Amino acid sequence: MREIVITLFIILASCSKEGAVSWPSLRSRAQKSDPTFSIVLAEKIGGGPKCVGETPSLSYSKGCQKVIRVKVKDIDFLFVGFENAEQAKKEAQRLNQVYYHNWLIDEVRGEPPLEAFVKNTFGVSF
Repeated sequence: MREIVITLFIILASCSKEGAVSWPSLRSRAQKSDPTFSIVLAEKIGGGPKCVGETPSLSYSKGCQKVIRVKVKDIDFLFVGFENAEQAKKEAQRLNQVYYHNWLIDEVRGEPPLEAFVKNTFGVSF
């Protein structure tokens, strides 16, 4: 009986994050693709980008878990982690941006070097 409960728990836990990519995995892939990739640190503790903005129109949608500012070739953009790929996809459509698994990649459209980086690194098409 105990084995059945454990097995069911493992199956349910794996289904809830199906297709999710962790931040360390995403970061590693980006760093391998372009050595200029780096995280942009906030000026003060708690001062970086957040899921909830000053107004509802500046907030990311439901399911947002973290927002990480990064840069490639001295151009900043954002990785926004969501609970699942469907939430990331919906937010990407709303903002006219792109997504990779459970990550919205924000502020890249219209920046040719960033578009090339995202396309080459993650296979995302614009």
